Order: sequence, then structure tokens, then C-alpha cells
Amino acid sequence: MQTLLNIYRVLVSCCLIAISPGLLAVENTQPPTQQLTVGETYIIPAKSLKRVAVGNGDILQVEALEEVGEVLVIAKEPGISDVIIWDLNGKKKRVLINVKGYVDGPTEKVVNALFSDIDGIEIRKIDNSFVIEGTASTVREHERIQAIAEAYSNIYSLVFPPEFEHKQTVLIHAQFLEVNRNALEEIGINWSDAINGPVFSFLDDYSTNNYFRGTGLPGNAILNPALSDLPNAISGSQQYFGWSTSLTSAINLLKTNGDAKLLAEPTLSCISGGSADFLAGGEVPIPVSGNDGEVTVIFKEFGISLNIQPLVDESGYIQTEVAIEVSAVDESVSVLGIPGFASRKASTEMHAESGQTIVLAGLFSQEGSKSVDKVPGLGDLPIVGELFKSRAFRNNESELIVLVTPRIVDNQAESEKGMKLFERLQQESDDALKFSIMD
Repeated sequence: MQTLLNIYRVLVSCCLIAISPGLLAVENTQPPTQQLTVGETYIIPAKSLKRVAVGNGDILQVEALEEVGEVLVIAKEPGISDVIIWDLNGKKKRVLINVKGYVDGPTEKVVNALFSDIDGIEIRKIDNSFVIEGTASTVREHERIQAIAEAYSNIYSLVFPPEFEHKQTVLIHAQFLEVNRNALEEIGINWSDAINGPVFSFLDDYSTNNYFRGTGLPGNAILNPALSDLPNAISGSQQYFGWSTSLTSAINLLKTNGDAKLLAEPTLSCISGGSADFLAGGEVPIPVSGNDGEVTVIFKEFGISLNIQPLVDESGYIQTEVAIEVSAVDESVSVLGIPGFASRKASTEMHAESGQTIVLAGLFSQEGSKSVDKVPGLGDLPIVGELFKSRAFRNNESELIVLVTPRIVDNQAESEKGMKLFERLQQESDDALKFSIMD
């Protein structure tokens, strides 16, 4: 009897061991999970519905629709709660619902469309929000990503700007021309007297012939009667010695024009969005006294200066900001021994295609002078004196013309062309400084 009891205990233990894993598997089964946003609704099918229970009534609102065999779930607040449904047979069904907060922003489809043409970034969705990660290829793309992220509350940007952005290089060729309009106008009557001498003259016949007297002509030739009495020779010699004077007058009406002069011809290169500067001139030291009496020295630049800032757009147009100045030291204006400066400057902003020339003109400089030439005494007479004097007017007028030609350098050939131009200009400069026997 004791042996049968022990066998029974062993069999029961084996059955329990065989059943336990199944029971454990049922208990460990994860219920289905549904993601909802605050304000959304969800319907759970439930045939032969008997009873419904909700874990947290603040998060979910549950309505049993027995007529149609469904359970209506309404998300109220963010959080996690479950819903348990029993049927008439006693079976139960458990659904886990995760409610996220409402976010006002674009959907996943819209977000992917916004960033579809931008390379180097990754879009990660976290609940109803989107995180943009990566490194932008250009500064403009980085600014665009940041602007989109600021416009929508469910988009967060972790995109870094590019460490180095490849920009187009612009080769700038400039010419500074000084057109000299120096006009010399002279009007009036200029009297001049001259004394020529001493003068000695001698006149005599060295040889004679009859061809110039009409005796050696053909028989049918008709000789002018006035020439028939001309002598064939001059008797003796004729001499003269003495002084001679002459008094001449000239009516002057004269005007002359000058030519153009090339002041500078710089060639600069800079990247799009950068700045290039050029100065051909010098600096004047100017002492400045501080509040404590300490004197410092600052330097004022003068000469020919150029500042240019090109910006290339996607279509190849060049937006160019140009500032030019031509200045010189003016000794006629000084304060405490510090000279003044005469300058001509202009600045502008223009659009041009690659290779087109921008012209800046109209910067004039003018100086005038007058001189009077007259006969002493007679030129001072009223009214009549105007006949014995002349006036010369000199008008030193010049115009500065600046020609700026920006050109996009987009290949190796253009770079080599720019280098050859630089080498040519450098060679011309070196040749001009060499010794020449014609100096």
C-alpha cells in the first residue's frame, strides 16, 4: 500500500512539471499594445460582450457598445492604461493602450517630403516627434533645416553646419583710368617784336645764258613783249650790310586736349561671399593725443583703394558690392602741421554675369589758372589795350573711370589663366625696374 502511494505522488509531480511551462507561457504572454494620441478614438471588437474594465479612468474613457459588439476607447490624457473585456463564456481579453500628448505639426509623410532633397541627414521618429540628425552639406541647407525646425514644434534639429563649404572663386580684374581733360585755351592778339642782325648780303651773276631771255627759243614761239627788254647780265656786284627789325602780330584761338592714363590694374581673387581689398599708395602718420596727454600715432591711408565683395547665386549671376577711393595728400589744407586729404570715392552694388564689366565714372577733379601776356605800357591802356594783350586759360580737369570685371573661376583652365596673367604683370613690373640705357 505504501508503495502504491509513492508511485501516485511521483505521477502527480510529473504532471505538474509537464503542465507548469504552459501555464507560465500563458501568464507571460504580452497583451497587444495600441498607440493613441490625446483626442483619438479606438474600437475594440468584442462579441457576446458581458463586462468591461479600465485601469485608469483619467487616461482612458471606455464605452461598451453591446448592440454592435464593440468597445469604444477615447484617449483623454497622456499615459499608459489597459482595458479588460469579458464575454458571456467567461473569457477575457486585455489590451494595453499608450496615449501620447497631442503635438501640432506635420505628419511623417510631410516631414519626409520637406527634407527629401537634402543629403547627409537622417530623420528619426520618436512618438509624434521627429529628430533630424547629421551634417549639412552647405550653409544654406543648414539654415533651411533650422528654419523648418523653428516653424514646427514636433521637429527637432541636431544637424551641424558644414566645417568647410566649397564655394565658387571669383577672379576680379579692375582698371583705374585717369582721363586728363586738360584744356589750354588762348585767345586775344599777341604782339611780338624782333631785331634781326647784323645782316650782310652779296648779289652778283655767276653765269648767264640766253634761254631765260627769250633769244634761244624756237622760231614759232611767241615771247611776251614785256620780257623783250630784260638785260642778259647784271653789271657789277650788289652788296648789303645793316640791321633789320620786324613787328608781327598773331591772333590766338587755341584749344588742346589731354589723353587717358592708366593708374592701376589690379587682379584679385576671392571666394563667393568673401571680400578682396587693394591699395596702391601709402600711409601718413598722424599723432593723436589722449586724455592723459599720451601721444599715439595712427596712420591714414591714401592712394588708390578698392574693396569688392562678390556673391555668386545658383544661376551664375554675380552680385557685387564695390567701393573705390582715390585720395592724395593736400598740403594746402593743414591743421597743426597735419595735412589734409583730397579724395574721390564712390560705392555701389550691382548684378552682372560672369565676364561682364561694371563701369564707375563721373569722379571729377578740376583746377584752373589764368595768365596774361601784354605789351608793356600799351597793354595797360583802357579799351585799346586789349589789342596788345593775350590771355591763356589752363583748366586742369580729370575724370576717374573704374572698370571692374568679375569672372567665375570654375575649372583648372581658368585658374591657370589667372596665374599666367599674374606672372605677366609681375614680369612687366620687374622689367620696368631694371636698368636701361634709355633712362
